[in-house]
Amino acid sequence: MGKSTETEKGKTTKIRCPIHGFIELDELETEIINHRIFQRLKRIKQLALTDMVYPSATHTRFEHSLGVMYMATEMLNSLASDEQNLEKLGLTVDNVTRVRKIVRLAALLHDVGHPCFAHAGEKMMPFLPKNKKKQYKHETYSVKAIRVFFKSIIEGNAYGITVDEVCYLIGEDIKPPKYLIALKGLISSQMDADRADYLLRDSYHLGVRYGEYDKERFIRCITVGKTEGNSAILAIKESGLQMAEHMVMARYSMFSSVYFHKVRRAYDCHAERALKDVLKASGLKDGLFPPPSDDPIKLNEYFKFDDYSVISAMAKGDGGVHGDIIIDRNHYKEKRPSPWKIRDEKNDRKKFDSDTRKLKKKHSDYFIDEGAVTDYYKSKDREKEIHILRGDGITVPLSEISDMITKIGQPKNNKVLCPLGRE
Repeated sequence: MGKSTETEKGKTTKIRCPIHGFIELDELETEIINHRIFQRLKRIKQLALTDMVYPSATHTRFEHSLGVMYMATEMLNSLASDEQNLEKLGLTVDNVTRVRKIVRLAALLHDVGHPCFAHAGEKMMPFLPKNKKKQYKHETYSVKAIRVFFKSIIEGNAYGITVDEVCYLIGEDIKPPKYLIALKGLISSQMDADRADYLLRDSYHLGVRYGEYDKERFIRCITVGKTEGNSAILAIKESGLQMAEHMVMARYSMFSSVYFHKVRRAYDCHAERALKDVLKASGLKDGLFPPPSDDPIKLNEYFKFDDYSVISAMAKGDGGVHGDIIIDRNHYKEKRPSPWKIRDEKNDRKKFDSDTRKLKKKHSDYFIDEGAVTDYYKSKDREKEIHILRGDGITVPLSEISDMITKIGQPKNNKVLCPLGRE
């Protein structure tokens, strides 16, 4: 790991990052990343099987988590440099140090409960006990891990931080202190530290430029606005309007060019089926991950699954046909039966469905990819939009002042059929 040094603040560790330079951690943070549950993130690639298309896409959730902590810290420091922001947030110079530590811990641990194979693994999450149509999310496992494995570390420090404060920022539905409500946007929003890191990191490791944006400008433009109900909310200064648009476009470009790449999506489909077979072979009859638990032994049954262990199981044959396909890199090929033109979506969909029915009769095994659909920018909920703080002090949603955002803000269908018949 990085080099450790003694300072007035105690022992610190510096880790070199290709995106942000040196990332510094104190003793508490170093103890967390050295924990075996956190070290597991080194064995979970950020983009699952994307290295089947982009060979250098082998970066992990471990380094991404460090990067999110770095970005969240820089964003908060920028906010705290303005006394008006501190006043809106209900913070003072005296207590901002403690709040910074809470934000850093939440950013560092936000992905600690992530399943193997990234978002493909989330399809194997168990269903909620009271709602058999809704599955758990990885944030639930992150919260459980924090409460079960990291509580003694987090609460045994001089800052007086509680796991409740950290878990709220990650997404647990609990009543928060007022000074944390607006800061939740640093961890989860359309302009959060998570997105700010993965756009740059994914672009770097894949060797593309689609996700690049002006990081320094972004950090300087972070500010605090007010909602219609006079609550504090994270915003972007009006002078940073084009930067905000650029970040949305960067995400759009990464999805359309990388995350929705037809071969990458094919391997997501293979990973889902292979993972289900691996889980069944390990004794989980329903082919789903173990549910989150307050019992450390039961919870650890979930955390024993990572990319390494699952790939190893596939190599032994536990992943079935689709595991063999992954090991041999012999994926199903795209077979789009008819052109898919967004401008003529209704007629194209009709033709697509008709041709798909014919292909189903011809092939015994196939994928119809329903997953490649997203909102590049979510504008249906005003509170969750990116907000711009105008020069007159009024905070407005980005969609109200950006024509570009409203034009790309709707989801676009990108359905792919991957049948058994390879061409």
